Parts: sequence; structure tokens; C-alpha cells
Amino acid sequence: MKALKIAPVSVVGNRDDVSSRLSSFVEMTADKEYIYIDVKVNCSSNTVNEYVESGDACYLLHVDCSNTFIGNI
Repeated sequence: MKALKIAPVSVVGNRDDVSSRLSSFVEMTADKEYIYIDVKVNCSSNTVNEYVESGDACYLLHVDCSNTFIGNI
């Protein structure tokens, strides 16, 4: 799997970019049929963390397969 790309800026609304640092930990497992991806994201912004904890925001993960060129969020 290629390195996880993280957007450089957290956005909480139109023209509301928030300065923050994001880091992530990715773990992948597979069985005969599926690949499972578990991602833990840490954000230094209290504003973003509050939105995520309340369910008003979330992180998205975009996965591309280099063999089939299929992408999915």
C-alpha cells in the first residue's frame, strides 16, 4: 500500500480553514475475499476534534487499487 496522503488543511466550513497537524496510523488485514483497513487519525485542532466527537464532522479515506485502478471513499 502506498503512503497515506493527508490533506494539509482542516476545513470546518466555507472559508474556515483551521491550522492543525494531522497524523495517522494505518493497519491492514485481509482474508480470502476482503481487505480491511483500520485508520486512526490524530488532529491537533480542538475545533476539529469537537466536531468529530459530536458527529458534525468526519474523516474520509480514499483508497485506490494500483492493480485495478478502482478508487473508493
